Amino acid sequence: GGTVARVLRSPRSVLGEGESSAPLLTVNDEIPSGLEGAGSYLVVPLLSPLPRGECAEDRWLYRRDCPAFRPRSGVRTAGEAAAPGGEGLDLSPCLGCRHYPVAGVMVVTDRGRSERIRRSDQLTLESLSYAVSALLQNATLYGDVKSAERFRDQILDGMTDGLISTDDRGRVAFLNRRAQEMLGCTAEEAVGRRLDRLLEVPGEDPPLRAALLEGRPTLRVEGRLHRRQDETLPVLVNVAPFRLEDGGARGAIAVVEDLSTVEAMQEEIRHLDTLAAIGRFASSMAHEIRNPLGGISAGMDYLGRSASLGEEERQSIEIIQSEVSRLDRIIRNLFQVARPSKLQLRETDPAEAAERAVAGLAEWAAHKGVEVSVRARREMPRFHVDRDLLHQVILNLVKNAVEASGPGDRVEVALESEGGPGEPAVVLE
Repeated sequence: GGTVARVLRSPRSVLGEGESSAPLLTVNDEIPSGLEGAGSYLVVPLLSPLPRGECAEDRWLYRRDCPAFRPRSGVRTAGEAAAPGGEGLDLSPCLGCRHYPVAGVMVVTDRGRSERIRRSDQLTLESLSYAVSALLQNATLYGDVKSAERFRDQILDGMTDGLISTDDRGRVAFLNRRAQEMLGCTAEEAVGRRLDRLLEVPGEDPPLRAALLEGRPTLRVEGRLHRRQDETLPVLVNVAPFRLEDGGARGAIAVVEDLSTVEAMQEEIRHLDTLAAIGRFASSMAHEIRNPLGGISAGMDYLGRSASLGEEERQSIEIIQSEVSRLDRIIRNLFQVARPSKLQLRETDPAEAAERAVAGLAEWAAHKGVEVSVRARREMPRFHVDRDLLHQVILNLVKNAVEASGPGDRVEVALESEGGPGEPAVVLE
């Protein structure tokens, strides 16, 4: 309460004179310490030079549904909970609104003076209040502009595409964070450079020229963005003129989309299509080759049972049968490439799988004079794997090792457990 509250609610200056004047300020019906004993005082409102029209309409005063209401920062209106440890007065909706034309009050008392406040002092303080109000208004507007700039920068830097703007001569004036990443340079290094030297778009009608001279946009054309060290980046480009309110072109805005990942995906798709075609061709060829191989194998078996064959002829037949079997294995591998089978995962002991594979080759290796063995601990971590494929891998490795060994050599399959309790692993060597 008091005169300060009265001036805030009805923006007119008040000069309090003599002991009969209303108190300057009361809080909970008490005069705050330091304000007692003032013989006279002057309270002048700080009026905004640009009040809103809604504030002048009586039907919106002190109504919470006012369309112009915007709360002041750090101020709570009546009925709102105070911030922990906060101080201040509960204000009505209008007093807590940034658009209310009263920004505050200026107060002068006669404490420390030999004479009371006079009307001439009121004229001086009211003149000063206009300058202070203008400064407060400018500070508020400046804060709004900086807040809008921060909001704009956050939006532009959050874009997944690069944004580049130019002046009327095609020189870079602004670029967002994504454009800096795509160019591989900072904003300071790019500003002032010609956009057509950074962005190359093939064709007889350059998009930048069309935007600056003709005011015509160019949408979704492919080009190359020149990076440092003579690198280029494939991009999809949209260029449009930047216009003033009167319609005159002032510059251009280019939005560039990185196509490097798209090109990589397209290349991968082409590679997969090629592999699929090769697989289909290999499958058809394997069918054609496997049929005569069956006849050749059957004929060799029939010839091998002849009693009139000598030792040299039998060795030749064995070599032919061995080569036929090798061709058959190659064809089976082609089938697996063309039509990969689904893994049959089962819990498996890797040491047991190694011992089973080595046992199948032990007699064949002994015939070549090579010793094969498995070295593993009794307890090994168990894994979910395809047993047949794991058996085939170990079998092929051991067979290759035996074939590369001579009489008296030894091939050992060693399994070592690695990893912690949560991530067990086994290394087969």
